[in-house]
Amino acid sequence: MHLQAIIQPLAQQYAESSWLLNLTGDEAQAARTAELGEQLASVFADPQHFAVVSELRAGEIEDELQRRQYELLYREFQAGQISPEAITQITQLETELGQIFNNFRAVLDGNACSDNELAAVLEHSDDPSRCQRAWEASKQIGPLVAPKLLELVNIRNREAVRLGFNDYYSMAIELQELEPQHLAELLEQLDELTREPYAQFKQQLDVKLSQKFGIPVEQLHPGHYGDPFFQSVPASDQQIGKAFEELPIEEICSGFYENIGMDVSDIMARSDLYERDGKCQHAFCTNIDRAQDIRILCNLRGTERWLSTMLHELGHAVYDKYIDQELPFFLREPAHTLSTEAVAELMGRFTKNTAWLSMYSGLEAELVQQIGPLLQAQLRQELLVFTRWVLVMCEFERRLYAHPEADLNRMWWEVVQKYQMVYTPRSEADADWATKIHLSIAPAYYQNYILGEMMASQLLADLRRQGLSDEQMISSPETGKYLCDGLFAAGKSVHWDELLEQITGERLSPAFFAIDLAGGE
Repeated sequence: MHLQAIIQPLAQQYAESSWLLNLTGDEAQAARTAELGEQLASVFADPQHFAVVSELRAGEIEDELQRRQYELLYREFQAGQISPEAITQITQLETELGQIFNNFRAVLDGNACSDNELAAVLEHSDDPSRCQRAWEASKQIGPLVAPKLLELVNIRNREAVRLGFNDYYSMAIELQELEPQHLAELLEQLDELTREPYAQFKQQLDVKLSQKFGIPVEQLHPGHYGDPFFQSVPASDQQIGKAFEELPIEEICSGFYENIGMDVSDIMARSDLYERDGKCQHAFCTNIDRAQDIRILCNLRGTERWLSTMLHELGHAVYDKYIDQELPFFLREPAHTLSTEAVAELMGRFTKNTAWLSMYSGLEAELVQQIGPLLQAQLRQELLVFTRWVLVMCEFERRLYAHPEADLNRMWWEVVQKYQMVYTPRSEADADWATKIHLSIAPAYYQNYILGEMMASQLLADLRRQGLSDEQMISSPETGKYLCDGLFAAGKSVHWDELLEQITGERLSPAFFAIDLAGGE
């Protein structure tokens, strides 16, 4: 296919440049990344290329792989049919926003702090005033990114409307091979499924936090929930935190993946795993060439969160690595973003599994027996808390693109209060709504996390149905074979939901996730 000769080298150059930008935050690298991004976007904006793809898609095609390529390319080109002016504006704004996030360091009590340093305060301090100040420091980036992000939202919307969609968000969901009405129904089911158990958990948590900080429940602030966005459960046991401080995270993760039949040594060798100035403070996996140049960026510290994150990112990496390399270039990607998130989230859960900790962590057996049940209970709580957080992001982003002219900070806190039952009076100038990086550089993405969690639960249930015990699942090459042969190898050659049905016997269902939310009951 002649388009591959155009797209493949550009995509590889762009991925390499983006990687270097995330490592350094360098301005010259940012300019180079924006330039390559604009060139790549211009290919997908070319109406002649789109016409060719449209004609091929509409023709009679006997070869299934060709038909699948044309369908995927059609969607990508349809989304890309934006004006040259908009391409320049969007790529420059996205690059600038990414650079702001990479280089930003919050100021707490006169000292510049990394995200990891703020997270440590929020997680471990029992000083209510200091936690509130740390939380407010984490929001200092809001006014810096909000004007550019709002400009970006309006440009994305303008181009989506020109292409015949209501707004950018509805366009993005539809072109991701997600049916908007079905997605809305799934999110509503998750809301109903989690509302009451979450409310009960939140009530109990508030009492514990009130006792921890020595303040009445009604004086609890968002900064008292252990995370800038309350997307994870506050640490309830200092013993858990200390247990992970000295663990060799790289060695543990490599050993686990090797035991389940997946070699990650080459991936680890290409990765960048520790924090420094200018480097992106988050974590991600990238496949530079849709072949074997797969890399992970992390900012590892000795915490359970970072051990889980490392397992998560390696889940993305092994998915990419074990895609059938004989597939055409355009099909050498995971079946869907939610599919690779499912694998990553499944792997990330193992740090809260007693058997996994006993086998891989090197912690003393007595300590594992002490903290294991606490972590297992925390997993259920994490799933509850994370589900409610995803509902915040999905509803806010949908409303952001539908009403970008609204008082967005007020709208943000209305949605937070609705789903997370947390509220604080903040002014429009604070721009808390803009502080989540995904809104800037990964729009219309967050639903994939919770759909991925649902799929992870479905895969986990199917592994058990295959006869693997929980102990075998974390130590047997059969786990790797199940994932590699059933899911990874197919790449994007089959629609994600059809592939899931081929593997597990049914399409994506919330039933298995509901079992995990109930603690396996």
